[in-house]
Amino acid sequence: KFVRWYKNTCMKKPTIEQKVINSIVLEAQAVYNEYGPGLMDNFYEIKLLGRLRKLGLNIRKRVANGFPFETRRYARMFRVDIIIEETLILEVKCSDYITDFFVKQVSQYLHDTDIKLGLIVNFGRDEFRDCVKKVKPMKNTDEIDRDFPLREVI
Repeated sequence: KFVRWYKNTCMKKPTIEQKVINSIVLEAQAVYNEYGPGLMDNFYEIKLLGRLRKLGLNIRKRVANGFPFETRRYARMFRVDIIIEETLILEVKCSDYITDFFVKQVSQYLHDTDIKLGLIVNFGRDEFRDCVKKVKPMKNTDEIDRDFPLREVI
């Protein structure tokens, strides 16, 4: 049984997404180890992007995107931090915790861009093992948190 399990899990070639995620996590950990927690998220984003570009990854930064509402599409309503290899959205944060709001935000980005995988890297924690979270797209827009309702402009 162990041999079958080992062949099915450990001997498989990693997918492109797994390779990209592994690269991101290793480089994020290197940035974290070098600078520690607590700086501005833009600083970590610049340092992490520099390291990822050296690996030859296709990266787009601050990608403006919109969302459909009824019959219209509202363009450039939000900006995705980083899109890597057109397969992964990376959000860089510097906060005490990865909150539900961050997860829902990335999940909504995934839903609106048709990208299937998101990653939140939070450089605000004291230990790196608590700093990375994988996010999948929400199944439908009913899952969006409505904590901040739209208000009429007077």
